[in-house]
Parts: sequence; C-alpha cells; structure tokens
Amino acid sequence: RQAAREDEERALRAAKELEQKQRKAVLLRSQLNSKIADHLSKQAQQTKVQLEGDWRDQFRLEETKENIQEELEFFRKTKQDLEEKSQEIDNKTEEIKAWLEETKNSPE
Repeated sequence: RQAAREDEERALRAAKELEQKQRKAVLLRSQLNSKIADHLSKQAQQTKVQLEGDWRDQFRLEETKENIQEELEFFRKTKQDLEEKSQEIDNKTEEIKAWLEETKNSPE
C-alpha cells in the first residue's frame, strides 16, 4: 500500500512537471513567435524605406539622364554651327587674301 501511494505521488509529480514544462514551452514558443514577428515587421519596414529611396534615386537618375541628353544635343548642334561658321571664316579669309594678292599685283 505504501509503495502504491509513493508510485501515485511520483506519477502526480511527474504529471505536474510535465504540465509545467509544457506551459514553459508554450510561453517560450509564444515569445519566440513574437520576436520573429517583430523582427520581420522591422525588416519589412526597412525594406520599404530602402525601396522608396531606390525608386526616388531611379527617378532622379532618369531625369538627370534626360537633361544630360538634351544638353549633349544642344552642344552637338552648337559645335556643328561653330564648325560651319569657322569654315565660312576660313573661306572669307582665303577670299580676302586672294583679293589682297590681286590688288597688290595689279597696276595702279
């Protein structure tokens, strides 16, 4: 009888320990899930902020690219105009030199 009672008490203690371990496991699982959810939330927010910054940068880069292309086109046209004017000046200079040579060699 004493042995049966001791077995019963041991079984009760074991059941209580098991219940306490299960409660602790549930609590730890809950804390872990909370930490994971918090971490994922923070990561999602950081990713969102980073993406928004990247999109802003991309938009600015596209705008800058367009501005640079417009400026390049302007400078190409200006260069072409200047080269044409320079050629005109060279031609007129040659004409003036030829005229001066003619007038220098012609009898007065």
